[in-house]
Amino acid sequence: MNTAVFYITDNGKKTALKISEKIECDVFDKESLKNIKFYFDNYDSLIFIMATGIVVRKIAEFLKSKKTDPAVIVCDDKGKFAISLLSGHIGGANEIAIKIAEILGGTPVITTSTDVNEKIAFDVFAKKNNLYIKNIENIKYVSGDIVNGKNVGLFSDVDIKGNIPKYIIENKKCESNVFITALKKDIDKRDVCLVPKKYILGIGCKKNTPFCNINNAVYDFLKNIDVKSIKAVTSIDLKKNEKGIIDFCNNENIDFITFTSKELEKVEGEFSKSDFVLKTTGVSNVCERSIKCFDENAVIIKNKTIYKGITLALGEIDFVCRF
Repeated sequence: MNTAVFYITDNGKKTALKISEKIECDVFDKESLKNIKFYFDNYDSLIFIMATGIVVRKIAEFLKSKKTDPAVIVCDDKGKFAISLLSGHIGGANEIAIKIAEILGGTPVITTSTDVNEKIAFDVFAKKNNLYIKNIENIKYVSGDIVNGKNVGLFSDVDIKGNIPKYIIENKKCESNVFITALKKDIDKRDVCLVPKKYILGIGCKKNTPFCNINNAVYDFLKNIDVKSIKAVTSIDLKKNEKGIIDFCNNENIDFITFTSKELEKVEGEFSKSDFVLKTTGVSNVCERSIKCFDENAVIIKNKTIYKGITLALGEIDFVCRF
């Protein structure tokens, strides 16, 4: 997480530098506030040592979504209070505010209802467990029911460990429900779907294969599996600059990891073979081997499948959610 700290006063500078001794960050003076949009767009968290009103006016026009907005924390220049102002859960502002208060010997100010009522927040749960929130706009219904003392249903396709709160009822429909599943699912307007990042997609393709071909092949290959469940796309390093694959990964916000032919060849196991692939890449199989190269414990659940100029395979990794 990259962090920017801004100050205005001399006392604010002292406080900012004290924070920088404990947290890796870039420290800026008041002149940088003139270009706050740059920092808002390029930093994961922003810490302002100044009045809350100044901060609100500075960032208001740049607010977009709780999915993408950076964490914003505001401190007074004496470090008495650390206020979690924006993106308290997904952005991590609540945790940062607590950490800053510890550094400065101040008081963290947290106002999110689930936190002050000491209840589970499923957006925080999702972040900690590497779950993609499919319909984040419905989190408010689930959190509202929890805070108001109602039960919430929980349905999961993955193992869950830890102590599940008594107001979270497994496998029983409630007014609001949470589904943890890697499968495509239609859900009611008060429900939330959390998608576990449990699959690795191995890919090989001919040079300059268009994005649309790759996109169509992947969606056909996955069928009822949600593309948001893909943790990483893997291939050989010869494809590290393949525009079609890169565009697909950027479009879906998936990491693209490549390996050398020597690394792929070292992977143990039985894989389908292609003389053409061996001749062009130096290894007889790319899509399946790259999955095992990413995670040797991954289980290939869909073997090499051939589309026009594209080969795909799917691996599954162990996945457990913890309360």
